[in-house]
Amino acid sequence: MGRISESQANAALRPYYQTVFEAVQDGYTEYMQSDYVAIHCPRSIATNLNDHIWAQLVNRFDGVDGVFPAFDRRRNLRFVRVAAPRPILLWVKKVDPRRHYSIYPTRHAEEMLEGGQSELLPRAAVLVLGYTPNLERTGVQRVSICPPCSKHSKPEWWIDLTAVPRMRISRTGSRPEITVQRYVQRTLGI
Repeated sequence: MGRISESQANAALRPYYQTVFEAVQDGYTEYMQSDYVAIHCPRSIATNLNDHIWAQLVNRFDGVDGVFPAFDRRRNLRFVRVAAPRPILLWVKKVDPRRHYSIYPTRHAEEMLEGGQSELLPRAAVLVLGYTPNLERTGVQRVSICPPCSKHSKPEWWIDLTAVPRMRISRTGSRPEITVQRYVQRTLGI
C-alpha cells in the first residue's frame, strides 16, 4: 500500500488540529519548566519531551471516538492512532526547521522511513508529528505533520500548525488560535 496523500491526511486530521497543537505546546512547556532539564543530556531531553507530549496527546484524546494510543511493544514504539478510511499512526518526534528528525537507525526504523508503514498495522500510514521549539526554547514554534523521509530529502508534503500571536477567549479560558499551512511538492509533467 502506498503513502497517504496530503489531502487524505488533512481530511482525517483537520478536526483534531487545535487539540494536537495545544497538547504538543503543553507537553513541551511542562517538561521544559521541570527541574529535570538541568540534569539531562540532549538525547534524554528529546526523549523526555516526546514522553510528555505523547502523554498530553493521550490524555486530551481520552474518550474521543476514533483516536487512541497504539503500541508496538516489540520495538518499543508508540503512536497516536487516528481512525480513518486508511488509519493514521502519528509518531511524535522533535524536528529541525527542515522537518528532519533524528532516529537510531534500526532496521525497522529504516523500513518505516522507506515505506511510511509499520509492521504493527501494515494498512496504517505512519506520519511524523514533529515539533520545532521556538528560539528561546520556551514553547513550540511549529507543529508539522508529514510523511517520514530520509535525512537527505525534503518531505513530499507537510501540514504546519502555528500559533497566532493574539489569543481568543473561549468559555474555558484563553486558547492559542492556530493557523494551518499546507504544502505539497508538485512535479511538472514534461
